[in-house]
Amino acid sequence: MTVRKSVKTEPKAVEPTAVSEPVRFGIDDLCKSDEFTRNEKDFLKAIVVDKQYTVAEAKKLLSQTLKGAVK
Repeated sequence: MTVRKSVKTEPKAVEPTAVSEPVRFGIDDLCKSDEFTRNEKDFLKAIVVDKQYTVAEAKKLLSQTLKGAVK
């Protein structure tokens, strides 16, 4: 019968991972995305200023605009 030999190894040091910033997109890139419907893309073109947004920020801005009061 074969007996396994237990080998003790030192735990590997865990290196801290770099926290990356979310990717930001311009209005043209957001409108090319499949994340938004055709109507949402039209609204985004109307409400987005010349600034770059993450997809989450663009969705939040769109949601706030669509849920806002009608003037």
